[in-house]
Formats: sequence, structure tokens, C-alpha cells
Amino acid sequence: MGGGGDRKARLRSRLAGRDRRHPAPGGHDRPAAPPVAGAGEWRHPLCDRGGGTGARRLAAPVRLRPRPPGPPFPDPCRRRQIMIEAAKAFATRAHAAAGQRRKYTGAPYIEHPAAVAALVAAAGGDAAMIAAAWLHDVVEDTGVPLAAIEVDFGPEVAELVSWLTKPEASGAGDREARKAQECAHLAAAPVRAKAVKLADLIDNTATVVERDPIFAATYLREKLAVLDVLADAAGGSAVAAALLPRARAIVEQGLATLSAAR
Repeated sequence: MGGGGDRKARLRSRLAGRDRRHPAPGGHDRPAAPPVAGAGEWRHPLCDRGGGTGARRLAAPVRLRPRPPGPPFPDPCRRRQIMIEAAKAFATRAHAAAGQRRKYTGAPYIEHPAAVAALVAAAGGDAAMIAAAWLHDVVEDTGVPLAAIEVDFGPEVAELVSWLTKPEASGAGDREARKAQECAHLAAAPVRAKAVKLADLIDNTATVVERDPIFAATYLREKLAVLDVLADAAGGSAVAAALLPRARAIVEQGLATLSAAR
């Protein structure tokens, strides 16, 4: 089987006589690669690791495979959904671990953040606002520190959650003092946090008259005071502008119902 040796000799002969300049893509010339051991053989620069007889020898340049098409990171809509789903999962675990239930129905507490997030989303809230809606009671009710929210969701969401968390009350046994402190806290909040708070107020007041009319009289009057400090958000947030009339209508209608029942 001597044919193999003849073929190798003929190949070396052809390589020795060819021009050492190779056309590059696009019609430009590329200088020939420097020669290496062996007549007519050369090593591609990408494979040059110090020479040696075992170095790979190439008869043509290596073309790197192009990167697959498409963005290197998820598109903005996908990133938005990832954040919202993560906030939903985080809040669900935190409230379940704390054993929280809804006061009047005994349903899992996560039903309330879910309703608040749905209201914010329907009004056009951005991803950070919807995530904060899911998380708005986590720090206040479950013992999760605000730092954990910042680690998992970033400073923007953490800041919103901090504004939606009631401040530590100085007058622990005085409800009126606590509510005044809460109103002062909300009055200083940014408009996006106020918009989420409006959604929270809507869900909390929607059925209170039906379920607890005695408590509702006090509760709804307190919510009127909260609405007064949230009202300015409507001028700076389309979400707040959409939610404020609905929140005010629920509170005022509830007070009217209670007044008519006396």
C-alpha cells in the first residue's frame, strides 16, 4: 500500500510551489503565515503555542463560528416578567412561613398582595411597582429584613417597599398616634409608592363594611385621612390618577352605607 506515501509527496510538492498569499474574505489579501518545520507547511497564529513538532498544521485559516443570533440577555418584557414572578414567589413563601391568613376569610394571606399587584398592573404600573405590590407587607408582617428585599430585587424595589412599610410606632398603645405617624410617613413617599398604596387601600376597604361594620366606621375614617396625603400623587403618576377615584369612591360609599344604617 505505497500509494499513501506518493499522495503525500505530491501534496508537499504542490504546496511548495504555490504562492504564499491567500485571499481573505471580501477580496483583501492576507500575508502568508510564517513557515514552520516541514516544506510548505504552516501553523495558524491561533494555534501557535511555542512551536514543537506536535503543533497543529493547517492548510487554510480558521474561521471562528459566529455567535448565534439574538440578544445576549432576555428582552425587557422577559426581564419584567422574571422580576414579577420572583416577587410573587418570594412573597408567597414569606407569608406562608409566617402562617398568615386573611382576617375575615381565613384564606392564605397571599390573596391580598395578589389583588394589589393585579390592580397596579391593570393601571399600567411598571415592573418595580408590581413587584413592590407583591412584597408590600413582607417586611412589616413576616420578619423578612428590608436588606433581603434589596439583595433579591435591587434598591428600586426595596425603596418602594420601605415606603409601603408602616414606621415603627412611637406610641404603641395609641391608635390615633400610630395612624398620624403613618400618614406623615406616606405624605413624604414618592408618587410610585403612593400609587401602590392606593391599590392596597382599595383591596383592604372593598368589603370591610360588609364583614365588620362596627370596625369599618373607624377604619374608613382613617382611610379618608390616608387618601388626603395620597391625593397629590395623581398629578405625577398615571397609575395613581387611575386608582385615586376608585379608592375615594369605595371609602365614601362605605361611610355613606354606614351612616344610612344608623
